Amino acid sequence: METRKSSGRWLLAALAPVILGIATVASAQKELRPSYQHTIGPNSPAVNGATNVYIFYPGTGNAQQSTESLGPTVAGQSRPKPATPIKPSKLSPERLVQKAESGDKSAQLELAWMYENGRDFDKNDAQAYYWFRRAAAQGDSEAMFSVGFYAYYGRWLRADFREAMSWFRRGAEAGHSSSQAYLGVMYSLGQGAARDDAEAVAWFERAARSGNAVALYNLAVMVERGRGIPQDAKRAATLYQQAIAGGMSMALINLGYLHEQGSGVAKNEGRAVELYARAADLHLPMGMTNLAAMYEHGSGVARNLDKAISLNTKAGAAGSSRGYWGLYRIYNSKERRDLALAEDALVKASELGDSSALVELVSMLGAERQQPRVLRSSELLVRLERAARLETSVAAMMALADYYDRGWFTPVDRLQARKWLEFAAESGSDMGRWHLGRYLVQGWGGPIDKRRAAELWRASELAGNDDAKLSLAGALVSGDGVARDVSGGERKLRELIEKGHPRAKLIYAHFVVVGMLSEPSWDVVDEIRSKADAGDGFAQCDIGFLYESGTRLPKDLKAAREWYARAANLGFEWAVFRQAVVELESGSQTIRGDVALARLQELDRAGHCGAQVYLASAYMPGGPFPTDTEMAESMLRRAKANLSCEDPPRVTLLLGAVLLLEARARPEAIRLLEDAATSGVPEASFLLGSAYEFGYKVEVNPFKAREQYKRASERGSHAAAYSLAQMMMRGVGGPVDVVGASRLLGTIPAEKLQDLAKSRAH
Repeated sequence: METRKSSGRWLLAALAPVILGIATVASAQKELRPSYQHTIGPNSPAVNGATNVYIFYPGTGNAQQSTESLGPTVAGQSRPKPATPIKPSKLSPERLVQKAESGDKSAQLELAWMYENGRDFDKNDAQAYYWFRRAAAQGDSEAMFSVGFYAYYGRWLRADFREAMSWFRRGAEAGHSSSQAYLGVMYSLGQGAARDDAEAVAWFERAARSGNAVALYNLAVMVERGRGIPQDAKRAATLYQQAIAGGMSMALINLGYLHEQGSGVAKNEGRAVELYARAADLHLPMGMTNLAAMYEHGSGVARNLDKAISLNTKAGAAGSSRGYWGLYRIYNSKERRDLALAEDALVKASELGDSSALVELVSMLGAERQQPRVLRSSELLVRLERAARLETSVAAMMALADYYDRGWFTPVDRLQARKWLEFAAESGSDMGRWHLGRYLVQGWGGPIDKRRAAELWRASELAGNDDAKLSLAGALVSGDGVARDVSGGERKLRELIEKGHPRAKLIYAHFVVVGMLSEPSWDVVDEIRSKADAGDGFAQCDIGFLYESGTRLPKDLKAAREWYARAANLGFEWAVFRQAVVELESGSQTIRGDVALARLQELDRAGHCGAQVYLASAYMPGGPFPTDTEMAESMLRRAKANLSCEDPPRVTLLLGAVLLLEARARPEAIRLLEDAATSGVPEASFLLGSAYEFGYKVEVNPFKAREQYKRASERGSHAAAYSLAQMMMRGVGGPVDVVGASRLLGTIPAEKLQDLAKSRAH
């Protein structure tokens, strides 16, 4: 029995440093370094204060837009005048109905117009449609257009683009210019048929020859933009002028835009202001918003923010979300900053169906660390989800991911953030793929899947996303999720450095200081320090690591704590973790040990695997806390259940080792150690070999001991190689093999042999 106790003490002495050494980044020097994945994010955390180094402005563009031109369109739901004016007859309504019923086409058309306009009859779209349809059946082109018009806008019956296109085509082929214009618009917008710009232009040209203002305007748009016809801004300007002369007021806006930009005409902002003002006087919302932008910027007119606000307000009241965007832009500026009014403008824009306003609202409130004033946060969330689900808005999906990622107005919920990133990635978003890869690498909101992360980054890189290329480069250098390809990763990093990517040089420097890339021509420590001084949280983590480990900088735990504290203030969990560990292990009085412990416990509750494993090791013999193996076991069980742990087999090893030491759940202990050994963890095989050799909590089995030692030694365990050599020389668990034993001992560094001999002598 005494032999068992002695062997138990020896195993305990051997196990304690193993536990402490395995505890992820807790104390093993090689694991101290921060992961390169902490750096991925489009913006510096110093600028944005992002918990996970990730702010996503979905790029609606509305906040930056000032003036704009209109695309292909018809003149709204107002009816174009008939190509041939309908002359009212002198017949009484009763006689007119009788004549229409008898099949008189002219009477049918007149009766339809009377019902549509409420002349001599109450307005009745159903009756108007009925009589237009009867006249159209007799080949009247004006009636054909009217039936198509009703189908296009859904007057009386449900809107049906295919039905509308069918009737417009009949009218167009009969030479009806409005039918030709509308048919061209439908082809240009892909309504009722696949978009066909060349076909659209052909119909616009035919209608324009008849002087149709709608066709002249739309042909100008196609010519200006080079859609289905060679681009010619000068001709476009002429066509817009002709459309204006024909009464197409929308052309005022586009001609004004050409003058503002100096495209096809001499640049003349004053002339642009005149044209925008004419459009505004006609109550065209885009005329108002474009004129407001000119006043806002002082372009072609004296700067006047009050007039800009007034015009944008009128445009918004007329149903233009752009008017509210203009108000937001002004109220979010330094000169007229009023976040309550800015928020109100975005909410009103969203209520007009502009979901991008909700996305901008989330970004604005998050950047300002403000709670919503106009909407309850729950209502804002509901509206975002509606936009994401019903409108399949990728921007809304990404905003929701950001919302949950940062815990804006709600607790951080990475499970929800990951769900929305999945939706965005499935919807084809390159940004969604890139950010989802980050989540998969870190194990946020679900299990770690580095292989899939690399696949997502590769797809995003092919689409031109340089941030994804940076992440993939790091994966190649470190071998995370892909076959390690240092030269391939280094090549990508150099390409990004040459391209001027703002973080590529820092990542390259990081891999140099952790020994994965060769030294470049520039000073890597200077690069890291300059970024750290500028407020980059990842660089601050790296500087802290250099001071803590004494790599390239003199070892200085005080300096390490200070840099970790700066990165921790930016929300870097890894820095919070390392700061607490350094405080505890250095006995610093800067932060009391109980505060550091509280930080680690908070990280544990947040699911930080490194903190869980460190706490377990800290409660083991030789750790900084009083020995408490029950607490260690509890921490390790939490870590084992944690899907975000990067090395589950090592956690399995630690839990099995603790159970083995305390003789609790002996079958489970052996099973856990065997699982870890099967997964290739050499320490697990070494511990099993020791237990079987000395009969610690299991029956002595020298054959199993020798087998486990052999497996561990083949995976680089010097302790296992030494123990196996001793058994081979004595012929325990197998034949005597002095030559083989000598060969094994020759693989162990001389300075370690003496320590191993002393340890085994216990």
